Amino acid sequence: LNIKLQLDAETQGSLEALCNSYGITVSEAANVLLQKAVKDMKLPVKNKKTPKYNAETLAAIAETEDIIKNPQNYKAYETAAEFQKAMYSLLEKKEGDE
Repeated sequence: LNIKLQLDAETQGSLEALCNSYGITVSEAANVLLQKAVKDMKLPVKNKKTPKYNAETLAAIAETEDIIKNPQNYKAYETAAEFQKAMYSLLEKKEGDE
């Protein structure tokens, strides 16, 4: 894969100087960064922007935060089987209401 970057002269010079100080080329630096991104499945940079979530996701985040802050307000299950039984019971009740 060949990638072409368009950088202004100042950025290009600074990038080349930075890479030279590490004893690598710009191409080698790009390869290291891209391999890390693939390995970690994320870009190896800090994101300064807050992600934009839809209303459903924001509601789920708020509910999760409330569960963490107020666990006494929510039903807890001791086992997965107990949780599954409760969910099937809710489904059966909902189907009976329809």
